[in-house]
Amino acid sequence: MMMARGGSWWIYIMIFFVVQGVLSTVGFAASSLLGFPAAWITFLNLPIAGAVIYLFYKGYPITAYGLLACALVGLISVLALLRAVTIEKPTAPSPEVERLVEANNENADFTDVLLGNASYDDFLSAYGDYDYVLETDKDTFLLAYSEYEAAPRTQLTINFPEFKSLDGLWAFKDGSVRLSGAYAGNFEALPTDNWINAAEVNFDPPAEAVLKSASPQPYLVIALPLQQNLGDEAIAFQATLNVTYPTNEGVEEATLTRTVSVYLASNQYYAYRDEYNNWQRSRRIIETPIWAGLLGVTAVAGVAAFVLVKRGALHPTGGFVMVVKRASGVKQLGVDAHPLSAVDVVLPQDIEGGVVLGVVRAQSPAGRSGLRSGDIVYLLDGKPIHSPKEFNRMTSHYKKGEQGQAHVWRDGQRVDVIITF
Repeated sequence: MMMARGGSWWIYIMIFFVVQGVLSTVGFAASSLLGFPAAWITFLNLPIAGAVIYLFYKGYPITAYGLLACALVGLISVLALLRAVTIEKPTAPSPEVERLVEANNENADFTDVLLGNASYDDFLSAYGDYDYVLETDKDTFLLAYSEYEAAPRTQLTINFPEFKSLDGLWAFKDGSVRLSGAYAGNFEALPTDNWINAAEVNFDPPAEAVLKSASPQPYLVIALPLQQNLGDEAIAFQATLNVTYPTNEGVEEATLTRTVSVYLASNQYYAYRDEYNNWQRSRRIIETPIWAGLLGVTAVAGVAAFVLVKRGALHPTGGFVMVVKRASGVKQLGVDAHPLSAVDVVLPQDIEGGVVLGVVRAQSPAGRSGLRSGDIVYLLDGKPIHSPKEFNRMTSHYKKGEQGQAHVWRDGQRVDVIITF
């Protein structure tokens, strides 16, 4: 009766994936703007896709799809409002994680939380390294390391108090960091991560000119494997930096040390960040005129649904199906066409081809025009028909309301039938 019943099952598969794509887009928009859990849209995907396929299968008019869209919009709006009224602030896994997430959400200056000028989520190399600056104005830090397994390391720049030397010059010689607590180990600073060569260490020209442009505050750059899920327990960093510096008597060496405590925001941070952001979006609905907009959208959707029902949205008419079937003129005509080889019949010599009609639907253009099952249509508006494919192509060119004259061989007689499409 429908296209898929004739073998075009791919139509339903296409409809399913189109609906899935549309709903995924709607879910992303609702989640980003309203804090609407995307999982809720995912839960609705199958029922809504099933409803669309059912409407298509039963031949409901286009207004029925509009009615379904109104119901979906109204449902999302109502659920978003209910969620905004009832949702409670999520519980943070730890005070440190809460501080980091809230500071990020408010776009605050991170210097009072963890890093200098670098954002916690910045990738600073093609290898997925993170670069954090541990300033000297505090001794406790909270870092969010890479959430990607491919990131091999977290890069830290550990600042030391400003070093008083001749012209403020200093040069990196070597350094290391000893970790204890949640993560233990000794790590040497790589010379390639810190500007270093023999000329620099000895302050030989022209290296001195380069060193003068460097920061007077000594620092140590070191890469640590902190991408593991280490939880929220503190890690003690004991950093040691050996430097050389010029004096009036020559080049001297000094050892600088610094101890800090570092908390790592583990996977719990990312989970809480998502929950917190959704909570903020939901609360924004109540705290801003968005709630009025959602009520308006719900009201409009309700009125539109009422109008669509009045216009017959709940009564199958085949309207939308017929639009899709314009690609199939035979289906548009309301008949099943078969080649002449499907029947054993003797035709006059002047009839060189034609198609045999199978099922003729009573309320279709073919049925209302008087075509019958078993008719052999051999001419349409004077043009010969040689195959069902050709008949399909010819009938697809007619628009609604147009007429065509079919020459039919029926029960051993020639019959002319005027078809109104």
